[in-house]
Amino acid sequence: MVGAALGAVHAVGALLTSRTFFQPDEYWQSLEIAHRIVFGYGYRTWEWTTDPPLRSIVHPALFVPLYKLLDITGTSAYALATAPAMQQALVSALGDWFAYRLIARTAGRSVALVWCVLHLGSVYWLYTASRPFSNTMEAALCCIALYYWPLSRACVLHVSRTRHTYRIALLAAWAAVLVRPTSVILWSFLGLQVLYDAWHTACCGRLLFEAVWIGAAVLAVGAGLDTLYYGTWTWTPLAFVHTNLVRGLSSFYGMNAWHWYVSVGLPSILTVYTPYAFLGWWRHGTRHPALRRLFGACVGTICVYSCLQHKEVRFLQPLVPWLHLAAALALRSASSRPIVSLRHAYAALPRWTRIWLLIQVPVLVPTTSSTIL
Repeated sequence: MVGAALGAVHAVGALLTSRTFFQPDEYWQSLEIAHRIVFGYGYRTWEWTTDPPLRSIVHPALFVPLYKLLDITGTSAYALATAPAMQQALVSALGDWFAYRLIARTAGRSVALVWCVLHLGSVYWLYTASRPFSNTMEAALCCIALYYWPLSRACVLHVSRTRHTYRIALLAAWAAVLVRPTSVILWSFLGLQVLYDAWHTACCGRLLFEAVWIGAAVLAVGAGLDTLYYGTWTWTPLAFVHTNLVRGLSSFYGMNAWHWYVSVGLPSILTVYTPYAFLGWWRHGTRHPALRRLFGACVGTICVYSCLQHKEVRFLQPLVPWLHLAAALALRSASSRPIVSLRHAYAALPRWTRIWLLIQVPVLVPTTSSTIL
């Protein structure tokens, strides 16, 4: 039931928002490039034409098969505009399904059901989850990786018994880094914690070796695809990091105060969930080892992002499910009602929160051009 709800809500959200505008990169850094590969025309921004190029073809390539299918079938312009959003919506639904299963495993099914209601009722998430920019794909990959990731010391010490799940986690995590190089910040916190737990055990070297060879393989595939696309040896993650972080060119697109993510970014994502999220972090975020580690990585990532001059709310996209988890923990603890379904989870929310979930629906009504931020 939960899986069907995730898929249905995301599909409807894609249909309602596919003709709206949120952020330029959802077109310039993905769909325009894929469209150019299949149909022979599409705008390329300077990041694709500079030497060395800054953008990887990996993420746009995910839409090439879809465009090729649409080209073969000769579908309408409406399908060309809607199909990429539907594809990304299904990917986001898959990521949310893995997030739901992880939450049910660590915090309990009742919390997971409350999380599902909050997550699917978030106007920010519904408006952005079907957007074909790299941050949304990164968020889905991170959810999949975290489901398989050893989030506690006990899991780390027994990872030799479940090596295949650890490899799946590494594969998804490195894929997130390949799609969005700054994802390495989140995974650095989680990876260093794993190595710390295994430091004085025999499995430490094995865990590190697995991370290195899988990472090298994934990055090599990315380098191969980039080289094939550009026609010359290219490794875009290095150029991306050097240009945006070392040279600080990203500040050209705007600079914000160090506290921007806390004072503007998080409230923009959480809206009415904001006080519950902070309360959930404070009161419940340290009770379970897995949640403590997960929330710690989220806080560390926000701190690192806060040190960068250029800030955008979409950079926090991989953290959105876990921000909603913090709010779900607080709201679930405030209700004594038994929760065994999504309907019970909705009924357990405070009345004004339930009203907000209903009155925000008109925000998703499609327009020719619209943004919520």
